[in-house]
Amino acid sequence: MDTILNPVAVPGWKELLAEHPTRARVLQALTNLELGYYFGLKPALPTRKAILAEAIRLGADISPSSQQTVQRHLDELAESGHVIKVEKGKSPWRSRYLLLPALKG
Repeated sequence: MDTILNPVAVPGWKELLAEHPTRARVLQALTNLELGYYFGLKPALPTRKAILAEAIRLGADISPSSQQTVQRHLDELAESGHVIKVEKGKSPWRSRYLLLPALKG
């Protein structure tokens, strides 16, 4: 998967992109924004609103007012193991979804 820095190996990326293109773009958006934060290019971990805007920029077919759609896709990505969902109130950041720890396994 292409990111703002370098391509990242994501197991099942081609299949995800073919079968669920919007979900794939949400994952790509989360990746770009989280990498941007860790490398000092973004001021904070991404919010649903930021993920929505980035996913649309990447070509996702999502309504600009549909943060609930982003939430659903994030939940599905967590269920499939592409991201980690942190319990509400347990994350030190505003974001409850983290990508990079999921890539280690």
